Amino acid sequence: MSKTKIKLTIAQHNKLFKRVEFLTYHEVIDDPQNRDICIYRRMRLPVRVLALLLSPLVIFIGGVPAMVKVAKECLGNTELDVYTVNRYRFYQVLRGES
Repeated sequence: MSKTKIKLTIAQHNKLFKRVEFLTYHEVIDDPQNRDICIYRRMRLPVRVLALLLSPLVIFIGGVPAMVKVAKECLGNTELDVYTVNRYRFYQVLRGES
């Protein structure tokens, strides 16, 4: 079996994460071979484009290495946070059970 991406409604997302974020989104991946579900927090595309356009200003604040880091994060769509949750507890919360 392969990993599957779980699509959440806004109500389910709010139940799990307490609020919808404007600058980032959560990507929920369920791996049937594992007992945990991986949740990735990533930057939205318009935010990545804006950060890339403003990256020359980062040179004044953090220097060239900081600008290179920002550019790599924006172009690569890297994860901001990665964490795992128990599969049983995840589906229990989605169903509304405590």
